[in-house]
Amino acid sequence: MQGIKKLEQQSGELQEAHQQLLERINKTSKNSSSPPSTDPPGFRTKSTLKKSGKKRGGQLGHEGKSRDLYPVEKCSESYDHHPPTCAGCGFGLSGEDTNPYRHQIVEIPPIEPIVIEHRLHQLTCSQCGTQTRG
Repeated sequence: MQGIKKLEQQSGELQEAHQQLLERINKTSKNSSSPPSTDPPGFRTKSTLKKSGKKRGGQLGHEGKSRDLYPVEKCSESYDHHPPTCAGCGFGLSGEDTNPYRHQIVEIPPIEPIVIEHRLHQLTCSQCGTQTRG
């Protein structure tokens, strides 16, 4: 009789522990105050994301964003690239474009470290013989 009660008590404790573990496993950022970084792998898959139906990249009619070009006077070097032949028929080309497409590459010079050496001289007192470092 006591063995059965003991087993029933153990069974109840195990069921309660099992329930607590399930609650802990099923805790996500959606149903608790924990951050999304603690969510289990694969919690939010790509299939749950809604597609907008738009193509990737800039949409037609949107205002483009680009960096401003430096003035020609500030460029340390400039190169003119002229196409030698027509891309369509291969005929030789000559002349000058009055408004060429401009493209600039900004090179950042390498950083040189500033090295400062400190020399700490140690001198001996002629009175007591104690060595003192500066």
